[in-house]
Amino acid sequence: MLSMRAHSARETALCNTENTYIMTTKAMNNLWQYLQGLSLSRRNRKWLAERLISFDEEKKADPTLMTKAQYFARLDEAEQGESHAMLHEENVADYLKRRGYDI
Repeated sequence: MLSMRAHSARETALCNTENTYIMTTKAMNNLWQYLQGLSLSRRNRKWLAERLISFDEEKKADPTLMTKAQYFARLDEAEQGESHAMLHEENVADYLKRRGYDI
């Protein structure tokens, strides 16, 4: 993990706006100078570049995920819908037939 020592709070201030961190120009210049001072192999430079580029992509929300509220709303809907439990004294074959499976 990279670390930088701040000379003042203003130089390295990070502002959190809608989960996006914005570094000041001076802080970015300090970071760039620090990175240039590292003795990195070609492979390590490539790895670092890929991580810096993919950092923004990782922050984007996955459209396939649901919120906690959506999850619990679906659970509530499922509980009020048709039950998938076996009826009293119903065997597996009868249950499967009732559910529409032809055995």
